[in-house]
Amino acid sequence: GDARAPEFTADLQQLCRAGVAGLPVDGAVVHLFPGRVTAGVAAASTPSWRRVGELVDTLGEAPCVDAARMLRPIMVPDLDLARHRWPAYAEALAPHDVAAIFSLPLQVGAVSFGVLDLYATTPGELEPSDLALAMAIAQVATSVLLTGLRGSNEPGGPYHPVAEHVADLVADLDTSLDRAVVHQAQGMVMVLLHVGLDEALLRMRARAFALGRTLPEVAHGVVSGVVDPRRWGDGAP
Repeated sequence: GDARAPEFTADLQQLCRAGVAGLPVDGAVVHLFPGRVTAGVAAASTPSWRRVGELVDTLGEAPCVDAARMLRPIMVPDLDLARHRWPAYAEALAPHDVAAIFSLPLQVGAVSFGVLDLYATTPGELEPSDLALAMAIAQVATSVLLTGLRGSNEPGGPYHPVAEHVADLVADLDTSLDRAVVHQAQGMVMVLLHVGLDEALLRMRARAFALGRTLPEVAHGVVSGVVDPRRWGDGAP
């Protein structure tokens, strides 16, 4: 539903930034592909990379389009050598200095939800350890999308058959994502309330208890900016 959209996007944006921080790439974008057609950019590491990602919507050809259709990663370590595969896209990317693109589908089984695009301004393959991290980020991004889809899932809705099978597949990923979000929120509460880390966690637990919510739910609210811990004392949600 719409209520989830801000934290949904914040999680994906956080993952894009994590990809750029942890990998030898310069930009990251999550494209949504309900079915096999792009529905636009869900998140990007920066606004300028979002604009690069949005080129796909107007051109309709790109490694990410192939990744969504074929349900497999499309690795382009040197775009110059692969220009013939996506000529219009390669030309559109020229002003942005993109030299390599790694497109990883966000999928469960034979169902694709989107694609994680990683862009590098220098050509080169991803090392095996980098590829493993990129795949892990793609898995967590899939989990974020599915958590959002599960949250808005209506019986008989378009994602209903998938949602039933997905809980077990992504439970571990949900847990690791929740842990990351709790840590991030804990740091934000510490800074905003001028307390220690342990005290920050206690405040979050107390807040969750008072509202009858889980700790990750409270953490998501803090990280996405929906909740301001400085207002916890005056009856604010």
